[in-house]
Amino acid sequence: MSGIVWEDPPAAAKTGQPTVWPQILAPLTERPREWARVRTNTTARASYQTAQNLRNGSVRVPPGRWEFRGVKTPDGGAVYARYLGPDAKPQAIRGVS
Repeated sequence: MSGIVWEDPPAAAKTGQPTVWPQILAPLTERPREWARVRTNTTARASYQTAQNLRNGSVRVPPGRWEFRGVKTPDGGAVYARYLGPDAKPQAIRGVS
């Protein structure tokens, strides 16, 4: 026997914690364009990084357009978010109906 076994590999092990962001952000869709503080951190740096991860898609967020901001606070930092509305529809290409 050649030692070759034809089979699919096992499923990749999931690492890390499942994201809680969809549950945290879902209530913001009820009040579009309104800012809400969604997290506090012990450092401003952690807040800046969290906001960056939310912006660049490193963590899953609910569908739609979002704005995220990390700020420095007297106690460390905070993350603010606001829901801007549903994803914009692609614009029609001129000359194509």
